Amino acid sequence: MERDPIRLSWRSSRGPNLGIAFVGLLLAGAVFLFLFVLATLIDDVVIGGRFAGADARVPFLRLSFGLPRVLGGGSIVLSEGIPLGRDLYLTAAVATLLALILLQVALRALVALLAAAVSRRAANGLRQDMFRRIVTARPSAQDEAETAARQIGEGVGRLAPALGEALAVPLAAGAEIVVIHVFGFVQHLWIGLLFLGGAIAAAALMRPLQEARAAAGLVARENNREAGRMAEETARRLPAIRVHGTGQAEFGAFNAMLARQSGRLAAGARRHVARQALVAVVRYGLPALFIVIAGNLAAERVLTPGAFVAGLFAAFLMLRPVDAVMRWLSGQYDGRAALEEMARAVGSLNARADRRERSARLPQSTPQRISVEGLAAFDAHTGQRLEGVDIALDLPAHIALVGPPGSGTDVFAAVLAGALDPAAGRVLVDGVDLRDMSDDYRASVIAYAGAEPVMLDGSLRENLTYGAPPELTRDSEAWDDRLIASLKLVGVDAEVYSLGLNGAVGTHAAARLAPFIADARRAVRTELASAGIEDLVDPFAAERYNRHGTVAENILFGVPVGDTFEERRLARNPFLRAVLEAEELTRPLADMGLAIATQMVEMFAGIPDDNALVERFAFFSAEERGRYESLIARRVQRRRNEQAGDRDLLIALALRYVETRHRLGLLDEALEARILAARRTFARLLPPGLAPAIEFWDPERLCSAASLSDNLLFGRVAYDIAGAEERVHAAVRRVLASLDLDAEVLRLGLSARVGPRKGLASPVPERLVDLVRCLAREPGVLVVSHIFEGMTRAGAEALIDRLHRGLDGRSLIAVLPPGLPEDCLDRTVRFSRTGLVQPQAEADMIEGS
Repeated sequence: MERDPIRLSWRSSRGPNLGIAFVGLLLAGAVFLFLFVLATLIDDVVIGGRFAGADARVPFLRLSFGLPRVLGGGSIVLSEGIPLGRDLYLTAAVATLLALILLQVALRALVALLAAAVSRRAANGLRQDMFRRIVTARPSAQDEAETAARQIGEGVGRLAPALGEALAVPLAAGAEIVVIHVFGFVQHLWIGLLFLGGAIAAAALMRPLQEARAAAGLVARENNREAGRMAEETARRLPAIRVHGTGQAEFGAFNAMLARQSGRLAAGARRHVARQALVAVVRYGLPALFIVIAGNLAAERVLTPGAFVAGLFAAFLMLRPVDAVMRWLSGQYDGRAALEEMARAVGSLNARADRRERSARLPQSTPQRISVEGLAAFDAHTGQRLEGVDIALDLPAHIALVGPPGSGTDVFAAVLAGALDPAAGRVLVDGVDLRDMSDDYRASVIAYAGAEPVMLDGSLRENLTYGAPPELTRDSEAWDDRLIASLKLVGVDAEVYSLGLNGAVGTHAAARLAPFIADARRAVRTELASAGIEDLVDPFAAERYNRHGTVAENILFGVPVGDTFEERRLARNPFLRAVLEAEELTRPLADMGLAIATQMVEMFAGIPDDNALVERFAFFSAEERGRYESLIARRVQRRRNEQAGDRDLLIALALRYVETRHRLGLLDEALEARILAARRTFARLLPPGLAPAIEFWDPERLCSAASLSDNLLFGRVAYDIAGAEERVHAAVRRVLASLDLDAEVLRLGLSARVGPRKGLASPVPERLVDLVRCLAREPGVLVVSHIFEGMTRAGAEALIDRLHRGLDGRSLIAVLPPGLPEDCLDRTVRFSRTGLVQPQAEADMIEGS
């Protein structure tokens, strides 16, 4: 791995760095030309020495330089210039100076943009190189991979600026320094030497100044940490301080620590101020010394007034690029140290890497034999080990690995699947060493469900597709069919079906379901009527209040899209509040909310926030509870003045109210009629800009923002009848099955968002999702381990039976949990705590199930 920021920057971004070099040359030329034009402007126009007469014409931008006597004297003319009169000369010179200033600004901006591009390319290239080493590392190098992974984020991020400046600063700022020195030597030898000495002095002093500044900052940070640690430790000792009366002693020790810190800070500040003073001497002394030397030369008419002024400007101008170069040197030093640290991390990873060629293929697509020779392996995470394992397994077969806890069955399964490297020996698949196969090819031949399950933040489909080769997923419909078949084989199709039934349809699925949603709704109503449960669903109707819907649902008569009209923000929505004011509902809803809050606060007084009753039956969440208690307390104490937001809180409670569910007697027919009037006003006055934020219910159209279940029922299930929801949903499932829509529901479930804290988040489903991933790839050999953890015995037996029947013609190697019959598969391989139980004969190893 490259350890030099300059070489790394050049190798990763040759084109942009060449562009920086070209722009640097242009910048240097612009600086030189600016100084030259400034000098000629003063000499020719301000002093006016060359415009003797009113009609005199002087060449503008005549470029020439004299040769020293040793070279024969004389001068070389680069440009004869353009003859101009005095007024036109002045205008052209001023315009040129302004143009050169703008050009310098533009060129410096271009250098910054190119440096940023170099920084991005170099940082991304470095991250790609490190990431590639991580994903190709051996499983046993996980600790080294984690160390390298920590460097990819903030480590490379801190290094990125140094990589961008690696060549940009010397090429741009360095060019400026060179051209300023050239200008000085062109004017006079002493001027050039003065510039050179000033640059050397500034460079010699700026580096110690930067080091002193960094050291002072480090001391300050260490002092802050020390003071914080001492205060925290004292706080932890507070009971002992009170018991033993050591408060004054603790205070004295803290003061002594502060005194030591003050001494260190003062010493660092003195060093910093002293070096800063020396830099200031150079910064302001260089122009002063230039005035003395150049003034004498001008008095002797060796130096023109224009050259004097331009040289003074150059003296001030030179310090900026010198300072930039010194900061660059410090950044490169830190960058080299950072690259060294990354190289050590990657070196540890490389030391554990498998350097063999990994491109072997099997002679046929389906493995016929697995041979294990002299296998020894150790799992550092579980502490289990295997030694001296020799066995041959003829395939296809369904093989059970059994043994007491700690016997090594899980280690053996991991080694067979390539998830764990052998410490000794080898695993041959049809004569090919497993370690000679690439990871992606091995995973397509031998799939392993047993590692720590990985759940991504994305759809369930994206999670199940993790690890699938691209050729399998190009046809999305066929891939979904594979996933659905695997879900059914594993037995989690019911959970995915529920996700699809209760999750939002979405615009993508709406296009497929929309043509027959009206017929499906009618079929559901017919099924409910035939089952005698039609009264369990209160249908949506534009002119009727839905008794099983919330007040908010009855006002909106639709489903929010986005967060504009979502429940937690609805009470503060300006448009809704305007509608409530127009229909004179603000006060009635606030009173309803106050009644609800009063009863809820009294009902749950003394019950902790984390109690399940609060989350299940209270109108407000545990986070909101304190605000409502404070509101009620102010009312009880007759502090009638409302605080900002009190009315919003009360209306928010009222909007969540369902009479048939909460049964507080707060809704009557008159109030329902006024809420229906608000519904009509809301729909009639909704601004066009807010129209995309809600999707209204329509009996002939599908609502993509609602769930499929709500779309089919087109109403709300009764809250006041026991078992209503289960009976209604059973009827919906029967209708979907009769319409051959079960696959569509499962596809909706595959589109549901899941992740570490979403959907299938418990350990058992995650392991089963990992199993589905493997089954969908249809490997020749499936190795399973740990997937039965957390299952009942009946559930584990049912799963192993489904896998046994579903993988007919393919191989299954399963680590059985304790309690399952050992003869549930075709073969049984037994392990003891000392290793493999060697059979006396082939018949002892093969047991018919």
